[in-house]
Amino acid sequence: CELHAIRQVHNLAKTAIIQRAWQERKGPFLHAWVYDLRDGILQPQITIAPDHKVQAPFRFDFED
Repeated sequence: CELHAIRQVHNLAKTAIIQRAWQERKGPFLHAWVYDLRDGILQPQITIAPDHKVQAPFRFDFED
């Protein structure tokens, strides 16, 4: 389950809407958390900041 949450955050970072937001306003931060049914606590898995370097095949170049 943790790996799925982490993968989805990486997938979000590859989208044009997130990359444009990072370019224009330096946000949002992307977080992956997993809820632990045993203790009821959210377990943080990963945070991706707006300065994250997206790999070339997934990087959008916006001309503004």
